[in-house]
Amino acid sequence: RLNLFHLLWKQRFDDRLLDPSIPIDRSDLKVADVGTGSGIWALDVFKSLPKGTIVDGLDIDLSQAPTKASLPKNISFRHYNYYETPEPELLGRYDIVHIRHTTTTIRNNDPFEVIQNVSKLLKPGGYLQF
Repeated sequence: RLNLFHLLWKQRFDDRLLDPSIPIDRSDLKVADVGTGSGIWALDVFKSLPKGTIVDGLDIDLSQAPTKASLPKNISFRHYNYYETPEPELLGRYDIVHIRHTTTTIRNNDPFEVIQNVSKLLKPGGYLQF
């Protein structure tokens, strides 16, 4: 289901995975995919970014994510609950943070707490694609 949603999303937005206004012309980019699920967005966007980019898939449940042995060296998946303050090593780490398909997990129909915690992952001047 998650992979089908991803393909439909890409079709709807002309295969764009990132907003075209987000600069991606640096080889030292760090990108987080929050709520990564199967990791399809992280794996797909990795192919379109400059060599040297690091992509981390973050999720509370990594049972659908690929195994480490099957991944390129610059992609990793790790546990992250967006209802908690990020671990210190994640604070201010990412140039781009991507999050989508989370409406069913937002408490009380109020995304404030999630946006507040996910924003802490960003470097100053970073981009949140929600």
